[in-house]
Amino acid sequence: MNLTALKLIDIPLHISGHEWVFRIYEDQVDLYEEKKFLRELQLICESYQSETIILSHQYFGFPFLLKIDGEKKRVSFAHLTLNKELFLKNLLKGDLENFGEFQDHLKEFTDFDFTRNTSVLEKKTRDYNLIDFFSDKESFNKVDAKAEKLVFEIDKKMDSISKNIFEKSSDIFLSLISKYESLRNYTLKFIASLPSLEFDDNHKEIKRLFLEAIRRIKSNKEYKVYPWYLKSLISFIGFDAKIAPAFLLSKTIHLMVELMAKRFIAGVDIQDARNSLLELKKSGRDSSLDPLGELVVSQKEANE
Repeated sequence: MNLTALKLIDIPLHISGHEWVFRIYEDQVDLYEEKKFLRELQLICESYQSETIILSHQYFGFPFLLKIDGEKKRVSFAHLTLNKELFLKNLLKGDLENFGEFQDHLKEFTDFDFTRNTSVLEKKTRDYNLIDFFSDKESFNKVDAKAEKLVFEIDKKMDSISKNIFEKSSDIFLSLISKYESLRNYTLKFIASLPSLEFDDNHKEIKRLFLEAIRRIKSNKEYKVYPWYLKSLISFIGFDAKIAPAFLLSKTIHLMVELMAKRFIAGVDIQDARNSLLELKKSGRDSSLDPLGELVVSQKEANE
């Protein structure tokens, strides 16, 4: 069997004036030709060049494992979770003796003693001569006590901020969905489906999905531990949703989602954001503004 997925090649790599090799599968060698990937690889190896460690990395959404061997001056590539390697090993079975190099390469990952692995936190602690909170419990307890005090002070200040009725009620709602997984999952799934239902001119699909979300919440086994007032509220909302016209229900849902979003999204443009920040200032709150652009796909949109 002649599989490029099993064939390993060693490519020269220069790390801090030393000659290393990058061991990679032949069918993945295109990665090495990417200058950005090569630079990332060099930086990683420079950080861990005196250690033997396995870490996960990703390049343009492609996740993989790297074993850095400072003693052998070699960095080896493998697929994340070794799923492809283990599949090929099982596929080959009795033919593995013809692929001894691949077998040895796989063992480097599967037989690795992860108790020797240095975590990023441990490395940063050592490199920057920081306090090692893992071993220095006294220092940890002092910092933890100070952090707890700061949290208490911030929480107390938050309680002193004046909130309107909607903010208070939405706070209760957010605390409930954070506490109950089933309520959180079905609520967020329904909200996430709304943008794809813009075509629903008669609003019947929105009503159907909303009632389905209510049904799933009530049929989930976690529903039994909901407090009585939450069960009553869900039943009341479900009853109203059944008898309400689809158009009215849809408009109500969109309004509530929009009001909730305004608590966290200042607006779609500078003027909207300015008005939102002024309202926050009047209530005695400070604010920061972060421009978001997850859906921007062109330079023109970014400029706008």
